[in-house]
Amino acid sequence: LSEALVQYTKALERSPNSVHAYLGRARARVMKEEFDEAISDVTRGLNYLGGAKPPEPSEDADEGEEKKPIELEVIPEEQKGELAAHLQLSRARARLEKGETQKALDDALTAGKTLAKGWEPKAFEGLVLARQGKVFLARDAYAAAISNAPQEAGPYSARAEGLLELGYPELAFEDAKTAVSLDPRSLQALVLRAAAQEELLNFE
Repeated sequence: LSEALVQYTKALERSPNSVHAYLGRARARVMKEEFDEAISDVTRGLNYLGGAKPPEPSEDADEGEEKKPIELEVIPEEQKGELAAHLQLSRARARLEKGETQKALDDALTAGKTLAKGWEPKAFEGLVLARQGKVFLARDAYAAAISNAPQEAGPYSARAEGLLELGYPELAFEDAKTAVSLDPRSLQALVLRAAAQEELLNFE
């Protein structure tokens, strides 16, 4: 993760308005539990999507030092909505881990308006509801996520995470196992399967 942060930061030095680099760095920062920094990256990414201008390159350079070329990122209009939604989901995750549950849910719902046929907004909504203890609403949100992508590992992994939050390791294990069968290389699914299995062993 630290190396990923370094690479995204270097990408932003070359292309200071790169929304894709801000999104990638935000995701890495969430995984490193650097939630405030992740939210800051998302805010910058959204600002550039909205047309904000990047800062002018500094004219100051040491004598003999070659100036690095700046390559501004150009995003087609038809891609901006989906990219904004993914930024909002990253911010939602950071806000949820900070305990800002309602703000996280608001971000997920906003993203869901753009990614209406995707699984991620509904799955995240399910996680928020699970943490609020709203079992039946969480169940419905996860079911909607899976119906949108029944052959993808992501929604099953998401529901496994929510079921662990709710204290149902046996059901979480089954979902994680399904996710692994759909994508054997999914690190998240493998980790969740192991976590559910460990909880089941603790219950015995």
